[in-house]
Amino acid sequence: VRSQQQLWTELEFEWIRQWYVQGQEHADLHPYWHKPLEYMETCWKKLHATTIEITRGLSSDLQNDICDVLIEAYEERIQLREKWEARLKSPHFQSLADESKPMECWITTAESDLASILKQLRKLRGGKTKKEKRKVASNWDALKAKLSGGSNKKLKR
Repeated sequence: VRSQQQLWTELEFEWIRQWYVQGQEHADLHPYWHKPLEYMETCWKKLHATTIEITRGLSSDLQNDICDVLIEAYEERIQLREKWEARLKSPHFQSLADESKPMECWITTAESDLASILKQLRKLRGGKTKKEKRKVASNWDALKAKLSGGSNKKLKR
């Protein structure tokens, strides 16, 4: 499941969005990329559908582990999408000629509402992921505060 999620994220952010951000003029100059991009978009859609099916068919034996992987992947994807949206609002893109401006990427309007799916996964998980629990249990923040003369919190043993 983790590998599938990593592939899905890579397809979206390293290939598909990179293509659309380069604009129509670039697309016209590189027609040999049209077929491979169509294939990548098809794969993206299949990975999305597969993930939805995985979340629907979770069994209690593996539920928490799979939810952990999916929650981490969805949170990463949400952050990356927010960064892309901020990048697209850059004045540099606005100053480009129309044919060089980024094309609208269909993924931004895709049916995948990551926030609502993430909310469902967190509800299904019923608590923090293993990674989040380890982070909370870490003494690092308390140690940093103590070393910097901040808080007098006792370190966990």
